Amino acid sequence: MKKKLIAFFVSLVVITNVFALISFAGETGTVSIELDKSNANVGEIIKATVKVDKIPNLLSFQVNIAFDLSVLQAVDPNTGDPFTEKTKPKNGTILVNEDEYSIIEVASNIVKPDSNVGIINFGRTYINTADYIKSGKGESSGVLGVIGFKVLKKAKTDIRFEKTATIPNSKNGILLSDWNAKAIEADTGYKVVQPATINASSPANTNTTTGEIIVKVDGVQMVFKDAKPFVNKESRTMVPIRFISEALGATVNWDGKEKKVEINYNTRKIIIKIGESKATVNGEVKVLDTKASVVSGRTFVPLRFISESFGNKVEWEGKTKTINIYTK
Repeated sequence: MKKKLIAFFVSLVVITNVFALISFAGETGTVSIELDKSNANVGEIIKATVKVDKIPNLLSFQVNIAFDLSVLQAVDPNTGDPFTEKTKPKNGTILVNEDEYSIIEVASNIVKPDSNVGIINFGRTYINTADYIKSGKGESSGVLGVIGFKVLKKAKTDIRFEKTATIPNSKNGILLSDWNAKAIEADTGYKVVQPATINASSPANTNTTTGEIIVKVDGVQMVFKDAKPFVNKESRTMVPIRFISEALGATVNWDGKEKKVEINYNTRKIIIKIGESKATVNGEVKVLDTKASVVSGRTFVPLRFISESFGNKVEWEGKTKTINIYTK
């Protein structure tokens, strides 16, 4: 009798899963941000609801949402309290069964006004996968979380799923997996629905904290928390060497006594001394078109140095003030 009951429940789980897959056959799921309004005045809060729909047997998610910190402030949509680096959006309705399957939630936000871009990065997963699968009740649709955005400036702006250095392994700022721990791929497994532009009829923001200068490595925008690129008095574009180097896969060591930086990148050993307009690459002297300098505890070098010493292709887009670095 016991064996028959076990067989019955196993069959029930299989049948449930089959019906779930059939019900979504031919349909593409979505991951979306829905705004309660797209026009708002200074001081008003826009509610952004992050949702998934028709994603069979969802086990985990991580989403990365970018916004302009000089125009919007991330806040609790109900209380107006500002988000911190660890604030997790509330009001989720999917992957929230803590009692049955145990949950891990994470958040790694960038919300300080001196950052070059605002980021809300949060995720959630079930831990007790075996019981989740055994239940036969795979979750597919619901709210991941609700974020408030307080309007600081009446300007045209966007809130978007976006791939940045804070979520480098994603295609579009979104990572999903099903209860077999298999990644759910964009385009084939779901489509992304971005929200409407906010205050679309207002002038665009001309004093953005998305950076006077934007840096992208192989198309992925870098996020600088405390060291932004700048143009020095000699009209040279200066970039923070540690952040750039590590994004390229290099290791960086600082010698405080000698006031020099040593970078190891592929087969190259690069040494830069602060205050000097030269560096060595595998022992060969390279002349910089301006001196390396320290600003707020960070070492900056001229952009051209990246191209000449790292052997990477570097392009400058004057219209958007974007530095594109290509390693491939």
